[in-house]
Amino acid sequence: MTDGWELDGYIVVAPITQSAGVDLWRGRDRSTGGAVSLRRLPTSAYPGAAVRRVFARLSAVPFVVQARAIVETADATVIVHDLPTGGTLSGLLDLRTHVSDGEVVTIGVPLCNALAAAHERGLVHGHVDAHAVVFDADGCPGLLWPGGADRDDRVDDTRSLRALLTSMLDEHSTAALRNALAADSDANQLAYELLRSAPATPVRLRRPRGRQAVVRAPRPVRHARRRLLPVLAAVVALIGAVAGGVSWARTSPDRAPTIPAIASSPPPTVATVATVDWRTVMQQLDTRRDRAFATGDADELRLLYVESSTPLAVDEAALGSLTRRDLRARGLRLTIVSVTAVKADASSALLHVVDQLPAYDIVDARGRVAAHHPARGLRSWRVELKRIGGAWRIATVRSV
Repeated sequence: MTDGWELDGYIVVAPITQSAGVDLWRGRDRSTGGAVSLRRLPTSAYPGAAVRRVFARLSAVPFVVQARAIVETADATVIVHDLPTGGTLSGLLDLRTHVSDGEVVTIGVPLCNALAAAHERGLVHGHVDAHAVVFDADGCPGLLWPGGADRDDRVDDTRSLRALLTSMLDEHSTAALRNALAADSDANQLAYELLRSAPATPVRLRRPRGRQAVVRAPRPVRHARRRLLPVLAAVVALIGAVAGGVSWARTSPDRAPTIPAIASSPPPTVATVATVDWRTVMQQLDTRRDRAFATGDADELRLLYVESSTPLAVDEAALGSLTRRDLRARGLRLTIVSVTAVKADASSALLHVVDQLPAYDIVDARGRVAAHHPARGLRSWRVELKRIGGAWRIATVRSV
């Protein structure tokens, strides 16, 4: 039963969740008969034109529930969404007495990604609570965006998310997770700390006992693989690769770049090693590394590193995490700012490398954004190269 409101083109069925920030209803599209959700916002605070502008800017933001349509009535702006077939977080918390640490990570990291990407676009949510979080049938969370005007209180967004996740903890929660949520960090850093605090596990969706659920959530299949978990695993691996690796070439990851030959002339003498263009050497190594990640070619990686080196192990783990899940990094290519030789001879070189990381996405086989990692500023590294078989290879990389 509705409260008497109607919407052209849709049948309003029943409320899903209602709070100060969210007024979400189950509905049906009259033209197709398909189930939808209808989010009603007061026109006085959310005029239709402003909502459309905001959602246009949110179109590439991962884990934000996108608008199928925006319809205006006399007193409301109504956002039409896909139906959250897994229910809402507020409904889940009404039914569950315990949420595991792994489930908190699975819920929290995508929401961090959503906020970080939206903040990059100058948008702030303002109402991050359990009513604003919905699930698909696989337990993947999505954030309902209020659709309002820009604000400048992005810090409050992250604090609200931390408070929400903290409220889900109980006596079983580990100190690592509690510490991750206690730090006053931005959304990007919070995602990283969550990923380090506990392994992500599927969210167990349940229907209430003894009464009909407004939104039906299917029973979880035993041992089913939730599609979010492979994304989180790939993000973890890539964070490790970027943190422990070296610069990525500036070529597009969507096509394999042409690889310039890495110097294969006889080892330089002590007299000529000072003339080596180390920036070019690093860029050539990076271009080849970029090719390996663009094509999924692990053999290409092994040509860049000293055998059994730690950087090689990190990159192999990252590449394997992507290829096993039909995921790839789009736009992940560190930019070399400077390269200075600390010391060098005919067989080895120690370089000081400064780079920066533009924002990048994790995308699936169809090119859909599954996770977003914001840009970071300048970082400095000590990179040790070894001359093997006439070519320079990476031996060690450490942050300085």
